[in-house]
Amino acid sequence: MDDRKLAHELETIELLVARARETVGKHDRRSFAEDRDAVDATAYRLAMIGEHCKRLPPDLQERHPNLPWRQMVGLRNIVSHAYDEIDTGIIWSAATARLDEIGRMCRDEKRRLDPEGSREGGA
Repeated sequence: MDDRKLAHELETIELLVARARETVGKHDRRSFAEDRDAVDATAYRLAMIGEHCKRLPPDLQERHPNLPWRQMVGLRNIVSHAYDEIDTGIIWSAATARLDEIGRMCRDEKRRLDPEGSREGGA
């Protein structure tokens, strides 16, 4: 994967993380489970995070062994193919446990691609 494509994937993941965090940030666990639109939006965003993570090169994943790569892709498969089996508790846990870490990984990898911050109009 070329650097431009990788940067795009990382930016997309970072945006999805921010949107998922914004949605769950409006709720506690109980109110989240009662807000079907919030659950649906968050499940979709987690599925998309899994889809984009699946596209990341193996060497990037190896640099971040602490991230639950297989679980992210696995959740994506559940949301996409077994939607009626979604447990709101699992969605809540996935959205509140590791998203900040995933966002940090994206920022770190984007800096690695462009350490001077000069890509596409940066300073």
